[in-house]
Amino acid sequence: MLGIPENLSVQGKAAVEVIMKRVRADQADPVGLEQAFCSAQDWADRGERYGLESELIIIHDGGDLGPYFSYDRENYNAIEKMDKDLHEIGMYAQQCTRWYTAVYKL
Repeated sequence: MLGIPENLSVQGKAAVEVIMKRVRADQADPVGLEQAFCSAQDWADRGERYGLESELIIIHDGGDLGPYFSYDRENYNAIEKMDKDLHEIGMYAQQCTRWYTAVYKL
């Protein structure tokens, strides 16, 4: 799960690019973005149960991606911006638990 997974689909890779672009536009020096992404296959191999039909898993617990995906952070403006960016490429994010989110094709 370190780095951007090589086994991501074309849509998963596009989602990573959009996410990184949004966060970098909003934050001067985001930390650890590349360590927050996982493919659905890698996620299944870990024994996880949710998000397995997604194009991308985002692990955001305590990190710079949290405000964009975790409703617990209550940063609805950031979530709406990310939703808009993902919709523009035909994707949407669905929070699975407090600490990770799955990104799917519309």
